[in-house]
This record gives sequence, structure tokens and C-alpha cells, in this order.
Amino acid sequence: MKCARQEERTISFERQIRDLIESVSNATAARETAEESYRKGSAELPGWIDTDLTATARTQIEGLNERVMARTPAKRWGLPDDFAGITIFLASAAFDFVTGTAIP
Repeated sequence: MKCARQEERTISFERQIRDLIESVSNATAARETAEESYRKGSAELPGWIDTDLTATARTQIEGLNERVMARTPAKRWGLPDDFAGITIFLASAAFDFVTGTAIP
């Protein structure tokens, strides 16, 4: 059974993610960062990644694994290596013209 505190943390985390997505997709912020030549305003949004922390969460939060599987098109938890390519892209010259983008 999930305690109210865990549920509150989950809701708070989801709200933080929504706020991040809104700020990243804000056209004004994208224009400002482009003018400053910074690589800000874009984000990598990896979703649920299999880490020591999430492995512990799966054992402590009833139904977490099932909810993640139901919401994830690949029907598996992501691995850190799954994001190597997109991270290299974000750090490369190929990304110079992109601003205000959220990459799931």
C-alpha cells in the first residue's frame, strides 16, 4: 500500500516535470537563448531509467513497474546507454540551430 507521503512526492515530481516541459517549450525563452548563443532551453526527457534508485523504488512502491510498463511504448525501463546518442547530439555542432526543444 502506498503511503500518502509517497503519493505526494510522485505528484510533486510529475508537477516539476510538467513545469520543466512548459519552460523548455516557451518560445520566448528559446529566442533569448538563441540570441545569447547558449545551448539552453532544450532538454532531454528520458522517462523512467533503470538505476539503483528506481530499482529500490520498484520494490517499495506497489504497482510502479506495471504503471511504467503501461506508459512506456518500448514496454521496458530505459537504460543509461539508451541516451548516449541523443546526449552526443545535444553536445555537438549538429545541435547548434536547435533551441527550445524537449526530446523524450
